[in-house]
Amino acid sequence: MNKKNLLVITKIHPVPWQKTRGTYNGIQTAMLQEHFNVSVLVPILLSEWLKNDIPKESNVRYAWQIHLPVIGAPINGLLLFLSLFLNSWLWMRKQKPDALLACWALPDGLAGCWFAKLFKIPFFLKVHGSDINVLTQKPSLRKQITYVANQAKHVFCVSDALRQRLIEIGVRQDIPIVIYNGVDQALFTPSDTPPTKTILFVGNIKRSKGAFDAVDGFKQIIDKHPQHKLLFIGDGPDLVTLKSYTEEQGLVGKVEFLGNKSHHEIADVLKNCQVLTLPSHAEGVPNVVLEAMSCGVPSVATAVGGIPEILFNEQNGYLCNVHNYQDLANKLDLALNQHWDKQAIIKYAKPFTWQRNIQTLKETFEKYI
Repeated sequence: MNKKNLLVITKIHPVPWQKTRGTYNGIQTAMLQEHFNVSVLVPILLSEWLKNDIPKESNVRYAWQIHLPVIGAPINGLLLFLSLFLNSWLWMRKQKPDALLACWALPDGLAGCWFAKLFKIPFFLKVHGSDINVLTQKPSLRKQITYVANQAKHVFCVSDALRQRLIEIGVRQDIPIVIYNGVDQALFTPSDTPPTKTILFVGNIKRSKGAFDAVDGFKQIIDKHPQHKLLFIGDGPDLVTLKSYTEEQGLVGKVEFLGNKSHHEIADVLKNCQVLTLPSHAEGVPNVVLEAMSCGVPSVATAVGGIPEILFNEQNGYLCNVHNYQDLANKLDLALNQHWDKQAIIKYAKPFTWQRNIQTLKETFEKYI
């Protein structure tokens, strides 16, 4: 039986110069290759596209896009559609797609929706967190997202909180379905040695991910835990500012920035830390928390989005209030002082497998193509 052709459009995907970007989508599209001929179109900001070497790959295309920050948000879907039409229309036609999946509501979802209409093929959307929790707070963008979601056969939500939010803004109840991301449980395994005296933050280094809150919360507990360090893995728009801020706070030598790491390198650091922290301001279900659970490492994270669906106080970590570094400090202190049962934490990660995720996606796609 010949495989059907699936076209994926998403900016949330690994790129050669930042291989940790959207790792979960990279894993997902790679595993879908077993069941479909998957082609991935990755929009890249024009400025980023011009300064990097763009490789030619057989099934992944990195395409430039025109994007206007903040003030241009309402028209960025149109700009992305026009950009991809100009630079990738012929490439997309060669893929002969039978279905189109866009990952990220705007602008990827809107552009993907329109391309699906041009090809006259079923359209699917995957939403992640901030694309719904943050963007739908703006009326003009909320209207666009509602339109895009209602054009989809299904919207794949990484948390039930996202599914409920879509229904709240007017998406038909039968469209959004919850499919949690998976964890590579062969890679993210517990360490055989005692944890190092470290608290770990993994992710995009920016304010909305709680990077500054992590520093502020850590500073509050230094006197109680003088041997501990706060480690950051990742890059982001606020990295330089955060480094300066840690110096201003007198935390040189106590806070370390490890830069971007491969998935395997992240696993090595994560399994050996004492606590993971993610004081993000908006989330779906962050994969790094699932990965920490798979390593038997407790997490301290904000009670936003889908995090309360997977993190339970005193069982596999602690929830803290958003925008509240003092509460974060209190919960970090509790987590550092508690004796944790690694195997008990690992049990919470067991249901989150990529095999289950891919099987559900496969069965859903096959209903329509």
